[in-house]
Amino acid sequence: MIKKKFGFGQVTKHGPNAYRWSVTKNEHLRLLCLLAKDNVVLNHRQQQLAAWCDFFGLQQNVQTKFPPLLTTGWLSGFIDAEGCFYIYRCKDKRYKSLQLKYRFILDQKDGFLLFEHVRCTLAGTFYRRKETENVFRYMAQSKMVFRTKLLPYLRRFPCFTKKRVEVFRWHRDLILNS
Repeated sequence: MIKKKFGFGQVTKHGPNAYRWSVTKNEHLRLLCLLAKDNVVLNHRQQQLAAWCDFFGLQQNVQTKFPPLLTTGWLSGFIDAEGCFYIYRCKDKRYKSLQLKYRFILDQKDGFLLFEHVRCTLAGTFYRRKETENVFRYMAQSKMVFRTKLLPYLRRFPCFTKKRVEVFRWHRDLILNS
C-alpha cells in the first residue's frame, strides 16, 4: 500500500509474516525527507531526521507542539507502531465472578510530554516504567473513553497494520460484553 501510494521503492518479504518497504534512490529519499522534515514531533525522531536534512541541504523546522490528537491521523500511526490492546479476565470481589477488563497501552522512551498531551485528550494515566530507563507508559481502562473517544477516532483514522484486526476484535468484544 505504501509503495502504491508513493509510487516508488521496493517491497521485500522478511520472514513468514513480515514485509519491508525500502527506498534507495536519492531523489526518492529527498522527497521523503521533504515530507517528514516539518512534521516530526518526537525529539529522538527529529534528531534522526536532522542527519537526512543535513545530507540533502534542507532546513528542518523543529516542531515543539504535538498535533491535535483526535483531528489528525498522527495518533493512529503512533498506535500502529506502539499501541497495545488488551482484554483480560479478573475476579470481581464484589460479585464473586470473573469480569472482562479492557486496557489500552502506549509505551515511549522520553514520552513524558507526549503522554501528558494524550492524557489531556483521552483521560487515563501515565507513569515512568520502573524496569526501563526513562520509558513512560500511558494506560487507559475506561470503557467510556474507549466508546466515546478512542474507538470513534480509530474508525475515522484506522490503523493499517495488523493492529487494525486487534482494534476490530477489541471493539467487537467491548460491544458484546457490555
